[in-house]
Amino acid sequence: MELKAYEAADLESYVWVCNHAAPARPTTTVQVTHGDASLEPDAIHARFLVYAAGQLIGALNLEPPHSSPMPGEVRLQLLLLAEFVDHAAALYGTAERAAIAIGARYVQVNAQQGEWPIAFYEQRGFNEIDRMFDSNLDVTTFNPQPFAARASAALRVETLSGHLDDEAFLERYYAANLAMMRDVPAAVPFVPWTYPFWRSQLLDAPHFLPDAHFIALMDDDIAGVSQLYGSARAGTLQVGLTGVIAAYRRRGIAFALKLEAIRYAQLHGFAVIRANNHVVNQPMLTINRSLGFVPEPARVILRKAL
Repeated sequence: MELKAYEAADLESYVWVCNHAAPARPTTTVQVTHGDASLEPDAIHARFLVYAAGQLIGALNLEPPHSSPMPGEVRLQLLLLAEFVDHAAALYGTAERAAIAIGARYVQVNAQQGEWPIAFYEQRGFNEIDRMFDSNLDVTTFNPQPFAARASAALRVETLSGHLDDEAFLERYYAANLAMMRDVPAAVPFVPWTYPFWRSQLLDAPHFLPDAHFIALMDDDIAGVSQLYGSARAGTLQVGLTGVIAAYRRRGIAFALKLEAIRYAQLHGFAVIRANNHVVNQPMLTINRSLGFVPEPARVILRKAL
């Protein structure tokens, strides 16, 4: 087994490996390029392509977790084509040495419940720190009528598309997002992004849909949001944040925003809305399940100190 340090010219090969080693979680060259460009200048990261007898069989990626990292933490993606998973133990040893070499103190991984990597990582000293449920709603058969009475009618809903050139509004939107994110139940404490980084992540995201970022306004206050993004999955929209400011909860605002998002998906010809929720976020899991979202097996997040 040989490792080759990743270069920009390897982009398409790397994406090919990602999509064949983990077909349930597809990506694109645009997504990878944006993610690489979004890394902080001092971020610890490394990437390698993996070969056996001259054949590309996988990839190894180390980069900061997307949210709430501990200082010195990297997320490990150990990607191997199905017929070469017997190389996992040797590749993990290389990955751990590479993480230590770039200054990592903790490694985070995630895997679908029921898949081989969970036991593999537990045997190597990883401990579970969180679980996420990915769930899907078939909007082609969704009927909003039974839910209309639960949605607040006493609010104005706008989209972000009318505010992209309004820096003051974007700063208010950022502050509201932070307030809601701090209140999202999660096993790992929330670590906020700075405004410049959040702004670039939002506006430059490959699948950003400003007309699918719904904002509930009460007396001109931002009371809640529901965000949809495009996806590498055909016919699918991905939920970002859905939340309501604490002072405005229990008024049907989340339901109203969810119904707006579903209506958008139906009007634009999408078939599925996909959501990701922490297992401890029972309020949102309850709303999603009542709307008809079908959960997949949990995605388990594990961590190890190096």
